[in-house]
Amino acid sequence: MSPARRGSPTQFGCGIGARVGFRDSTGGERRRRFGAGLCLMLALSVAAASGTALAATSATTSDRGEAYTFAFHEAEISQAADAILGQTLGLTYTVDPAVTGKISFRIDQRMTRAQLLESFEAALSANGVVMVRDGNSLSLVPRAKAKESAGLRTLGQAGDQAAGYEVVAVPLTYATPSEVAKALDTMGRSDMVIYTDDKLGLMLLGGTAREIEAAEQALKVLDQSGLQSSRMRWFELSRAPAQTVSQELQQILTASGGAGIAVVPLKRLNGILVFARTPEGLDEVGRWIDKLDVVSKEEVQDLWVYRPLNLTADALASTLNTVLSGPPHPAPRGSWRRPGCR
Repeated sequence: MSPARRGSPTQFGCGIGARVGFRDSTGGERRRRFGAGLCLMLALSVAAASGTALAATSATTSDRGEAYTFAFHEAEISQAADAILGQTLGLTYTVDPAVTGKISFRIDQRMTRAQLLESFEAALSANGVVMVRDGNSLSLVPRAKAKESAGLRTLGQAGDQAAGYEVVAVPLTYATPSEVAKALDTMGRSDMVIYTDDKLGLMLLGGTAREIEAAEQALKVLDQSGLQSSRMRWFELSRAPAQTVSQELQQILTASGGAGIAVVPLKRLNGILVFARTPEGLDEVGRWIDKLDVVSKEEVQDLWVYRPLNLTADALASTLNTVLSGPPHPAPRGSWRRPGCR
């Protein structure tokens, strides 16, 4: 190898500990160990890039979940819990001695660990068994006993875990809790209602996260105000008394089979407040009120005789005619007296 010229580098590879040397004019060699540092930096950069790629791959795998295959037919619930909760998910759990039934379900698809836990919870719920969280462990108990150890939260407050039986306090704004409980019973959710208090307007519901979410959607429909502008209208009367029009209107609604319409007469204001399910119902009732708000044809006019004390009868008659009916009319001579009046 020919001698290197001044300032020309002599390369010895790029492994760990490699050096890049320079020869000066006196033949002395100055070696700097920055080659090793350079290669180390390159190695770390490659490792960091590889780690990022592995992390991205791991996150993608976690989002897609894993492929699970389970097939249980008339298996003991404790055996299914051991296979899914214990062996697969690695969770700490206990099985209440009262849980003695059998379970049948099949899972053969890709899902996340949380989805697998929710699927198993749904299968347990169909067999009257729920999972109650106690710290980091799970307890499998009959649904009837779950409310004794389940945690309590208010509706709208996020729970700590997605899966697990819980008790939720639901304050109602408009509807009566006992009536809402009857509606939920009709929907097949009677086992969810734990307690109702009509004075406080409070309900306690118990169930899984999915059951509570479904009940919440039902409550949004049931707990509504009847005093919304689209279903309430005020009708002011000008000719007939409110109580009379209300009674006659109620007779018409009863005879026609109209349902979902309430009529409230307000005597002091001489008007009627009408509640209906639809604006069209209010419009129909309004048309009937216009027909009923007339002077009754059964009313008769009474005739009274009044003897003026401080002015003549002609002057008083002329004044009254002007006030009541417009231009004055000639007053008849003499006066007519009702029999029996003096």
